[in-house]
Amino acid sequence: MAPGRGQPNLTWERESFFPSAFRHEHGQQGVVRFLRSATTLPLTLLAGLACIIAATAFTTRLSKEIFQCPDWSIQCTVDSNIVWIQAHLGTVQGIVTAFYVASLAAIAHVAHAFAETMVWPLLSKQSYSLKQLDTYLSASQGSIPSILFAFGAAKDLETVLIILGLCILAAVPLSAAPLVGYVYELQNITMPFEASYLPAGGMGPVFTQRSTAPVMPKSVSQAVSKYIAWSNQLSLEPLPDYRSWYVDRDSLSKLGHTLNLTHPESEKFLTVDTLLRQRYANRKKKSDEIVRIRDQPRLTLWVHDFEFVSPHRTRSTLVFAALNGKIETGLPTSAPPTWKEDWPSGISAVSCTVDVELVDDTLMVGSGFPAPPETINSLDIVGKGAGGNTSEIALWFSVAPTVVGINVQGRQPLFELCPSELPASELPVVFTSSTKSTKCNSWTLRNLHDFIDVSMGAMATASSKAFDKGLPKVTIPSWQHTTKLDPARPPLLAIPICLALSVVIALLWETSRLHRRYHIPLVRQAGISELLKSSQTSFMKRHASADAKAPQRPSELDKIKVKFGVTPEGAVGLSGDVSMFPSS
Repeated sequence: MAPGRGQPNLTWERESFFPSAFRHEHGQQGVVRFLRSATTLPLTLLAGLACIIAATAFTTRLSKEIFQCPDWSIQCTVDSNIVWIQAHLGTVQGIVTAFYVASLAAIAHVAHAFAETMVWPLLSKQSYSLKQLDTYLSASQGSIPSILFAFGAAKDLETVLIILGLCILAAVPLSAAPLVGYVYELQNITMPFEASYLPAGGMGPVFTQRSTAPVMPKSVSQAVSKYIAWSNQLSLEPLPDYRSWYVDRDSLSKLGHTLNLTHPESEKFLTVDTLLRQRYANRKKKSDEIVRIRDQPRLTLWVHDFEFVSPHRTRSTLVFAALNGKIETGLPTSAPPTWKEDWPSGISAVSCTVDVELVDDTLMVGSGFPAPPETINSLDIVGKGAGGNTSEIALWFSVAPTVVGINVQGRQPLFELCPSELPASELPVVFTSSTKSTKCNSWTLRNLHDFIDVSMGAMATASSKAFDKGLPKVTIPSWQHTTKLDPARPPLLAIPICLALSVVIALLWETSRLHRRYHIPLVRQAGISELLKSSQTSFMKRHASADAKAPQRPSELDKIKVKFGVTPEGAVGLSGDVSMFPSS
């Protein structure tokens, strides 16, 4: 056939292969038709989104739940389902991870399908070997090694960007387990709770200093127990920074051993005159004029005088004496004649004025209060009734160091401080032994200051629970650390999903653009059936036929290079020599 005479037949075959209705389906219409034909892709995407919404919603709800309520909290309950989840948190985390991975896999499946459709415009633009084509198709299905090899075969920026999107898709599912594990990692989170507080306070009997062992109020006995426990480090002092407040620090700290005592055998004692009996003759009970001191080389103390300055203020004078010891800036005095042999260092003494005034104020522990504080104690509460007036309560506080020790048969208590056993900044320890050792009897003014401060705090804390006035309980808002999921972390689960969806949208837009640009008549994937359909060109048949003649060796077809387009004979498919599709 002459070339001139055969040209009309070739033109007619092309026109018949591309009817006008078919040629106009490339671009966005082609993508829509592809999605209509591949109905599993939208369903898969919706299923993946449903899984991630369920996993994220469940995790977000769980992060707002409290796993355990403090013992002191009120109006705080933990649902039985939350209790079960806490006990099986590892299992729950595994289930959420499975849902999360399934959602990522579903989104990746849709993205891989779009990436697979771009093989046709890429082959229309440049020729690739069948081996490179196979590598790209494997990469479009999520094979990480193939993605790496595909980078080496990329011939332009568009291809590199497509493979980069595939690389992101391959990496996103790998982040699922670590990310879910991070979100489900239990943290100490500060949460608001409410506690109830019972307003109370008072001492009852007035203070007296007597040579016979007095009957102490219950609050004093509790203060003694507290001070002994704190000074011997058997327990920690609650809220030490707030010991000057007349509140129940034991209860508020949550919102934060038994000691065997032996009596001395010696009956020797020293007497010291005081001014107490001359004070306030109209008081119900009177103090003795003298106090008795045990014959032991330790620190002792007594109340020398006191004064009611105002209805809410009391000033006391305390005398600290180191028997056969030394007090910083203390006045040295010779020991009594009968004890000079045993007390060669004599007596070192200092007097201390303790001024206590009860005032109303606002106590705030921490920060971030949701509302103005409630009144949990006041002068009106503690200054009335059987608890005693405020001046007598203030007197008890000012003389607290003299009553937090152990009164042995009416003798003043003794204390020691051993630097070899406890740091010098620690508290004096109650001394009840009969040893004659002269150790542990050197004192600084700081030691005495801390002694007064802590003993007053023990007295205030112990008596703050006494003499309930019948007032209603007060609700106290409080913030405390509790172990739970961090509410700020569940939104992180959206990051890989948004990243994967962004890749899906980018690949969808890119495949639509490439199909329009190169006038590809149909958006389709590159499965076996589509590849077989596009391989029915004379070029592919010739090479396949030649390769089939050597069945005893591996195929060598992977070496041939092909493009996608219109072959010289007018067919559409893969060939070594093709022309671009005609524009519409």
